[in-house]
Amino acid sequence: MAAGHDVRALAGFLGGCAVVHSTEAIVRRHAELYAEVRRNRLAAGTNDLWIAACALPLEVPLIARNTRDFGLPAGLTILDYGGAPGG
Repeated sequence: MAAGHDVRALAGFLGGCAVVHSTEAIVRRHAELYAEVRRNRLAAGTNDLWIAACALPLEVPLIARNTRDFGLPAGLTILDYGGAPGG
């Protein structure tokens, strides 16, 4: 187990969540986010862009341990599950 991660607490929290599979809308949104990051020379991780791209077209909140990783996309609702400091 990684430092600071409580596997049982996370499993309980995510128990009712669904798995999101890639769709054309998600891939398109990822490409738009990637282009925005490049155009504006912003710092955003590849995985963070994919996660945001999944949440936006489905209009669902994103659950994150460190919410600072998701400051880019407008319209993205972020729920902090009590993770990293400052998140």
